[in-house]
Amino acid sequence: KNHGVAYNAVILSAINGAIARALSDAGVTPPESIKLGYVLPLSNHPGGFNVHVTQSTMELPCYADSPKERLRRTHDIIVEDAGSLLPLILAFFVRLMSLAPLPITSTLQDKILVPSKYLPSYFLTNMPITTTREDVDGLEIVDLFHGISVTYGIGLFISSLGVNEKKRVFFNMDKSVFGNEASARKFPKYFEEELKSL
Repeated sequence: KNHGVAYNAVILSAINGAIARALSDAGVTPPESIKLGYVLPLSNHPGGFNVHVTQSTMELPCYADSPKERLRRTHDIIVEDAGSLLPLILAFFVRLMSLAPLPITSTLQDKILVPSKYLPSYFLTNMPITTTREDVDGLEIVDLFHGISVTYGIGLFISSLGVNEKKRVFFNMDKSVFGNEASARKFPKYFEEELKSL
């Protein structure tokens, strides 16, 4: 709102800024850019818990001279990629893979996908926050919690979601994802500081 950019750009920029800081803290030079796998709501998302999403990968700035510079570059990439067919192609590829026999999918996964340079450095789901009370089977949902295990050396899965105007960001990570456990423990604090700076 303050910078005239998309909501997703703010979250993505803050995450990448936190990654750059955690890597620096661990004595590793942050890369200029970083590839992420993401799940985002489609523009026709009806709201509530009926989520219509797309999935893809994107390369966004990681290192930047300032958080605002990273935010602007992130927003520009998101706007530029808005008309891309890549999410649709990837969604159909995943559907086709789900129809293949297990030996074929295992081979594709183990021999092509996992060692691939196209595999993202981390995964992200960034869902909208509901603005009203939500009920399931007559019971009010008062909060959300999310957990997932990380595989294939990714080491970091971030979920951003919320209910009744309460935002939650979950960091599921391997404790050595940034090179040492101390840097991983500081990652959520770095994310919060990056958000505040924007």
